[in-house]
Amino acid sequence: MHWKSMGWAVAALMIGLMAGSGFQPKADKVGTVDLGTVFTKSKLYAENNRALDAAQKKREEMLEFLGTYSVFSEEQVVRFKTLALKDAPTPAEKQEFEKLKSDVIETDKKLKALQVKANPTPEELKTLQELSRRRQTLQGVGARWASEFDRELNAMQQEMHDKTLAKVRTTVKEVGTKQGFSAVFASEIAPYGANDLTEDTLKAINSR
Repeated sequence: MHWKSMGWAVAALMIGLMAGSGFQPKADKVGTVDLGTVFTKSKLYAENNRALDAAQKKREEMLEFLGTYSVFSEEQVVRFKTLALKDAPTPAEKQEFEKLKSDVIETDKKLKALQVKANPTPEELKTLQELSRRRQTLQGVGARWASEFDRELNAMQQEMHDKTLAKVRTTVKEVGTKQGFSAVFASEIAPYGANDLTEDTLKAINSR
């Protein structure tokens, strides 16, 4: 699975930020804010990155284990996925998860031993065939999971982006209103404007 590092697009913030925002003109007082700085230096941005990194790592570890020990039974692979994706597993679930992985590792050892056995019994040949079938089946499972995980991470990223964007917009409005500004423009479209509210906005959003 290939996953891009967390990136936040701020282009949508650049134009029309104050349109319909409810600003009450008190004077011809105009400010600017570096939205990219507020966005990427906010505590929420850092928290979102950590959450996405953790979600990505969890899924990568799942795929790596599945690829290394591809001898799960159908019931085991379903339970493995359920337990691995738990956000807050109970102690019992953690114990079950470790036991499941241990069982799968032992099954993999059994397969490797049978593959080099000179004269396997009919029962051992049956087991060898079954475990070989599992390996082929799980190749498809791994591919489906990788595609599914990419979609999940994209959805998580988009949701976090939208929520952070909304908080930035709300905070700019609050700071501007509190300080009596009639309008606040993104510094990207008004680079030489006075009354920079970037630090005040960043402090405000991080104080929540």
